[in-house]
Amino acid sequence: MFEQLADMLFAEVSVNNALLHAHEINKLEWRYSYDNFRKSAAYCARVLREIGAEDVEVIPYPADGVTSYMDCIMPMAWDVKGARLEIVAPANATPKVLVDWEENPFTIGMWSPPAKPGGVTAEIVREEDMLAGADVRGKIVLNAITHHPRRIKKEVGRRGGIGVVSDWTEHYLDTPDGIYWNNEWSQSVSGWYGGTKEDADESPIWCLSITPRTGIYLRNLMANAKTPVRLRATVDTRVYEGVLDVVTGTIPGKSKDADEVLVLTHLYEPMPADDATGGAAVLEILRAVKSLIDKGKIPPPERTIRVVLNQERYGSSAYYATHPDVRLRTIAGVYLDEPCYDQRREGGPISVRMNPDVQANFSDVLITDIARHCFTKYAPLHTWKVDRWGGGDTALADPTIGIPMNWVTFAIRRYHHNSLISDFSCLDPEFFHVNMTIKAAFAYFVAAAGANEAAWLGFRIASEAQKKMMDEVEQQLRPCLSEEDPDFNKAIENVERRLDYQKLLYTQRLAGLKRIAGPGGAGTRKCIARLSREIASMASAGVRGAEQRIKALRQDYKRPAAAPKRKLTKIEREAQSIIPKRKTLGLPVQYVRVPLDRREKVYSLERLDALLWTDGKRNLLEIIHMIEQERGKRITNIRDYISYYKALMRYGYVQDQSKPAGR
Repeated sequence: MFEQLADMLFAEVSVNNALLHAHEINKLEWRYSYDNFRKSAAYCARVLREIGAEDVEVIPYPADGVTSYMDCIMPMAWDVKGARLEIVAPANATPKVLVDWEENPFTIGMWSPPAKPGGVTAEIVREEDMLAGADVRGKIVLNAITHHPRRIKKEVGRRGGIGVVSDWTEHYLDTPDGIYWNNEWSQSVSGWYGGTKEDADESPIWCLSITPRTGIYLRNLMANAKTPVRLRATVDTRVYEGVLDVVTGTIPGKSKDADEVLVLTHLYEPMPADDATGGAAVLEILRAVKSLIDKGKIPPPERTIRVVLNQERYGSSAYYATHPDVRLRTIAGVYLDEPCYDQRREGGPISVRMNPDVQANFSDVLITDIARHCFTKYAPLHTWKVDRWGGGDTALADPTIGIPMNWVTFAIRRYHHNSLISDFSCLDPEFFHVNMTIKAAFAYFVAAAGANEAAWLGFRIASEAQKKMMDEVEQQLRPCLSEEDPDFNKAIENVERRLDYQKLLYTQRLAGLKRIAGPGGAGTRKCIARLSREIASMASAGVRGAEQRIKALRQDYKRPAAAPKRKLTKIEREAQSIIPKRKTLGLPVQYVRVPLDRREKVYSLERLDALLWTDGKRNLLEIIHMIEQERGKRITNIRDYISYYKALMRYGYVQDQSKPAGR
């Protein structure tokens, strides 16, 4: 159904074009600051216009540290002209210069405020000594290697320190000569970025990063020096109220209010793999699809294909919070983040990521089928797997936002946010080509789909449901073959639970097809309804089949009549009495509704997986049972979930439907 389309797009997509765009984007964003981000956004908008995209916009959003969208506080704008760290005493220390922004821009934590003109000279004190009581007023603190420097930002500011030096990386021993890119320089316990009013008011201190090897040298120097080690830090930055741009453009559908398919990426990070290539891929995908349309090889789509390029999570939150009409029209989306990191550098398979189970969608089956075709035909030596929902901008798949999002990626682990992958040698052009083809084929297929495509997808979903249910039966019965005294009744109960859960997911995937069947797809909608009944029958047949297999093992087995339900514990009854309904758009990120002095406590209780299942109909105990099915393991800390929900109710994120309004 899609194979010819994918093959045409594979021939049309140009890795060279995409890499040229990636070089241009990275050339601007490598020295990460908001003045360069605006140039990057302008470049992407110009390319979209040259491609022939319509409705191209560069939308400025406040970058003021106060304004929030979907619970994301938009960081203040921040520019940098230079930063340098050198040893002043002892005078005979070699080398003198520990790090210089001119040579490696990763040295400075984003949203670091400036030091005084000409730099500041101060003693450096270890974090461990600070926590033991050492005075750090007017001094620099060397962060411990065990954690991100943001953990001590607030404490250093409270104690009068002027800055932090950090040699921490996510994989310290594997990256001795890498500098960690710190885009989380914030005292806030939640959220991704710094640059909030809270940071400016309470801990206006800078952070400079060095390599682990340099950190070892500095620590040895401090341990052996007869007098305190003194450093000179030059930090030439500006923190101010500015703007952050979101770029968008379209291949329009056949009507002004047509449904939309989203192709999404983020900009504004200094690594080619994360994510200059993501921005470049979006530009090339739109060009390739537009080119095939212009050549008459494929017809214009029924639905609009929209690209959005933004700051990760925060930009997409801003755009869709302020464009509810676009959000409601969007029926599916694909995400391009880390789209071509070379899996041979770290090992492991490429991930084809699904929606969260609560948002199971036809797109899960479609993206998997397209990936299977493309990897098998064009990259057979690459390993890949179907994987769970990811993070980043796929948060748009949260049911309160309602945009199903799929993502094909190989996640950077060892070198995440590290200067060791700040060039293009870590990229895999073959994977890049296949990934762009998958996303382009997905976007156009959904945008052009009608009743026939919906019916075909319905049969594919039913087929996958049957396979999945068979696998579930095998998994639940396998222990019965090896255990000396197996609990057959428990095995059958597990089969029932698992098949009921899969029935829920796959019938939901079928339901999503109604959006693409079209107004003339009455026959297709009947087909979808019939397939839903067949999936329900598959679940019942799976249970009967499991019982028959158990009887083959033990002929005298007879399933007992339904046993009385287990008496609920007190804590379970309390969870059952709560029927939560969400009141805000999107998952909590920075808990902006919570007073500053309470945010850390609320964040420590966080259970976002439960919020996804919170629909105003299920009680909290039922929500916990759904999470157990999604995770495949039992939840015992029910009290933590109750505490989290009570906090969310207190601050207006959730309402208890079991309580009368106003109580």
